[in-house]
Amino acid sequence: MRLLGLDIETTGLDFRTAHATEIAWIIKDVGDPKPLVAETFFIAPPEDFFEVPPDIEALTKITMKHLQLGRPLRFVLSLLKSRLDEFGVDAVVAHNGEGFDKPFLQTKVEAWPDDASIQDIFKCQWVDSSVDCIYPPGCRYSNLLYVAAYFGFVNPFPHSALFDVATMLRVVDQFDFDQVLQRARTPWIFVQAEVAYDKKDLAKARRYVWEKFGDRVFPKTWVKRIKESELEKERAEAGFPVLRCDV
Repeated sequence: MRLLGLDIETTGLDFRTAHATEIAWIIKDVGDPKPLVAETFFIAPPEDFFEVPPDIEALTKITMKHLQLGRPLRFVLSLLKSRLDEFGVDAVVAHNGEGFDKPFLQTKVEAWPDDASIQDIFKCQWVDSSVDCIYPPGCRYSNLLYVAAYFGFVNPFPHSALFDVATMLRVVDQFDFDQVLQRARTPWIFVQAEVAYDKKDLAKARRYVWEKFGDRVFPKTWVKRIKESELEKERAEAGFPVLRCDV
């Protein structure tokens, strides 16, 4: 199976106002340590963009000097689409891709409704290595730096898009990718914890949150997002009634 690992560096986390500063990808076959393609691009800033926020520059080391040498975002995404086709990519893999990379790009390409080919990027199967890989109990966090260290290696240049992709793909190679892919294809659902106020710590211990998950609001409810295939396991282990609460 052929993968395209993807990472995006941006000026912030707000899809509406942040700009991409760097995009990188690596194309490789599952289990093969040799990449077929490795490409990285700084992204040219829009005309009204004057500086990289200081905290972002400190984190990524990307400055206006780099961006002024960059390529337009539309050009880079068109090239990405051509690489998916040229190499017969089966899945796009991004760490926290579901939570950030994919929706970030979807927000940006809305500006080009006349370019249907770029929309095809999202028709490919996407895999989020932060949630679709089931990490061992001893691996307590899904942060890429932590996960890499857990498996015995270190990313020497964190927040450099190409090195982050290489690190992520090495992590993914620790798993049976057929199982990772099956989980990626399984839909998410929301469940609620039926607990009294004095038992709320039971819900917290299982990572339920009160009322709000992202942009979704569940009034007066302890809620959690899980894969549909995990519903019975959650009910068996929770120690309190668990109800499905799709809204």
